[in-house]
This record gives sequence, structure tokens and C-alpha cells, in this order.
Amino acid sequence: MHDLTRQDSALLLIDMQQKLLPTIHRHESVTRACEDLIAGLALLEVPVLLTEQYRRLLGPTVDCLRDRLPEVEPLPKMTFDCCGEPAIVDALERLGRRQLIVAGIETHVCVLQTACSLARMGYQVFLAADACGSRKPEDRALALQLMHAQGVTVATVEMLVFQLLGTAEGRAYRQFVKILKR
Repeated sequence: MHDLTRQDSALLLIDMQQKLLPTIHRHESVTRACEDLIAGLALLEVPVLLTEQYRRLLGPTVDCLRDRLPEVEPLPKMTFDCCGEPAIVDALERLGRRQLIVAGIETHVCVLQTACSLARMGYQVFLAADACGSRKPEDRALALQLMHAQGVTVATVEMLVFQLLGTAEGRAYRQFVKILKR
């Protein structure tokens, strides 16, 4: 895995919305992984961008995630690929970070298209696979393979956060371990 660093990374959380999430296979597990990812990155002060696809139809981001990100204003989109929305591309560029952790739904549509576009744009893309979901498991599985083939690093929430932590010393490590045990 490429060296993921706190200083150069950010999270792009894609479309974890109220009306879409219940249709996702194992959505409770995906949501829990997103919660753990957000909590772990907050300990390390890694910034987060949040997108919402066609909010009028799919509703807002689920409350359990919005509650963890009260200061983050969701970025609206209509394109499946986040990179098709100039406001999202501008927000990413303003962060000035070249390593992007990507999570959300649906893995085989918005997440796949976005991760591959980001990789083509020169970002190092890290997919938090357990924090991604699709309605059908086979769509998710194939999307993970396609992203890996396009140069996206496919990992888990724990793999990514522990790489960012780098050590078992310190408050952030102890707090993240507590998050995982809840």
C-alpha cells in the first residue's frame, strides 16, 4: 500500500443517503464502517467532503453520519462521477491533498466512476472497501476488481486508519481502539 499520510489525505464520502441506504446489501455494516472511518479520521484531523446525489429524490445523508460531521456542508451532485461536478472538483483542489480515501454508495456506480476519475486525475485513491456498498453483492465485488485494476488501493477502514496512526503510542490510537470495540 502506498504511504498514506495525515497531512496529504482527505475523505470523500459519497451519497450515504436516507432513501438509498436501506436498499444496500448489508447496509448496517457499511454504515458502521463509515462511522468508524469518520471517527478515526476526526482523531487525526483529516478533512472530509460529503456528497449527495439528487437529494430531492434520495433524501439527505443519514443522520448517524451527519451527526458526526456537523460542520461539513454536503456537496450536491447530479452526475454519478463526482468529478463531473465542477464544485466538487474545486472543493477537492482547495483541500490541497493528493491522497483521497473514498467510501460510500453505490460501489459499482458513483464510487467506481469517481475513484477511477480521481486516479486518472493524478490522485492516490484509497478505497475503504468495507465502507462501500451496492444493492447486489456481485456488483460490489466486480467494482472492487475494476477499481483495483485502475490503480485504486483497495483496503479496509482499519487498514487505512492504522496506517495513518502509524504507532500504538498516544491518545488517538487508544481512542480509535475504543471506537472499534463498541
